[in-house]
Formats: sequence, structure tokens, C-alpha cells
Amino acid sequence: MTKLAAAFLAGAIASASPSLARADVVDFRGGGWISNFTEACVEVGWGPRTLYVNARYRPPRLGDNGPNTRITFLTSHYATSYLLPEGNLTNRFKPVRGGGTGAGTFFFSQDPQMRITLQQPRNVRPRTPSVRLRGQIRDFDNTPGCRVNFDISVTQRP
Repeated sequence: MTKLAAAFLAGAIASASPSLARADVVDFRGGGWISNFTEACVEVGWGPRTLYVNARYRPPRLGDNGPNTRITFLTSHYATSYLLPEGNLTNRFKPVRGGGTGAGTFFFSQDPQMRITLQQPRNVRPRTPSVRLRGQIRDFDNTPGCRVNFDISVTQRP
């Protein structure tokens, strides 16, 4: 077997193996709460009580995550996901893309905004074991005037 053929075969095996192919993904999973629903949220069926959620967080520019920030909240019957196309969320509201999945899947026509009011640790690195994020979402779940707070703790998954 030539060196070129051996290198090609090794690359094919690595890309076909799920554990090796995902080795560079920096993905955090855990849970937390969505709370402090405004009246606009309550009018469409969110809140007023605190809602427990499972959560996923993929920070930008770590491993092969690319330049965007992704945060997803999952309830027992519904999921909402938010993507900041470039960079990190900060304490200033930034426009994000969002969508939901329940009885169907759709992208939000309202442009939601998100901000992070607390991140521990402040700097997330490829080997950071866990992260706590606290923040707010304006126009949550495609609802104008619906603002919520969230607080999640997530641990890195291989």
C-alpha cells in the first residue's frame, strides 16, 4: 500500500467513525430554568410559573463549532433554538435567528434578541468542563413583547 493510499484510508476511517469525527465538537448539555415571563408571554400560554428546560450550548470558535453561538431550550413537548451568526453573546442585546419545533418546525418571523448577563467561567475554552449562563430573550418564541430570563448550567459532552 502506498503512503498516499494509507493516508486516504486513515482519513476515511476517521471521518466514518462517529467518536473520531465529533472529537473536535465543543458541545455543552444540561438544564435550567426559563422564568419571569412578561404579560405578552402569559397571553400566549407561557408562564407565569418558572419552566424547567433541558439545554444545549455551543460556543463559537471552539473545536469545529464555527463562528456562531447556539443555545437551545427543550421542554417535554417543545424546543426553541437561537443562533447568533457571528461571535459571542454579551450583556448587550443582540439580534439572533430563532426557530421552534413542536407540532411542526418553523423559523421565527420576529427577530428575537438575546443577551448574557452572567457567564461562569468568563472565558470558555475547549476543555472547560462546565458553564453557567444567565440571560434574557426579547420576543421569545416569536411573540412580540414577550421577554424571559433564563439560567442554565451545562457540562461538556464528548
